[in-house]
Amino acid sequence: MTITVFATLEVLASSNVQSIIQPPLINHLSLVAEKQSAVSGFPILFFESLSPESKSTFYLISGWTSIAAHHEWIQSQTNQELLVLLKDIVSVKGLAHIDVDF
Repeated sequence: MTITVFATLEVLASSNVQSIIQPPLINHLSLVAEKQSAVSGFPILFFESLSPESKSTFYLISGWTSIAAHHEWIQSQTNQELLVLLKDIVSVKGLAHIDVDF
């Protein structure tokens, strides 16, 4: 059985990015989706919050074969390089591994 990863992310106010579809963030997220999906075998879905109180919040949902496989990805050089691209734009507010097939 696969697992589902649910991450809550926030666009940093200091980044001057107003939406996840605004460059350079959309370009970085597309690269993250491409690289991670190539390793995990699952697509990545991004969703923006519609709440006016949390308009800077967005979510990443994806699948992995196991929590261990996801942790290997987190520690990988490729992922660490992608995180450098995002460090001044996005912060991770939460991450959950859900025992639900993706």
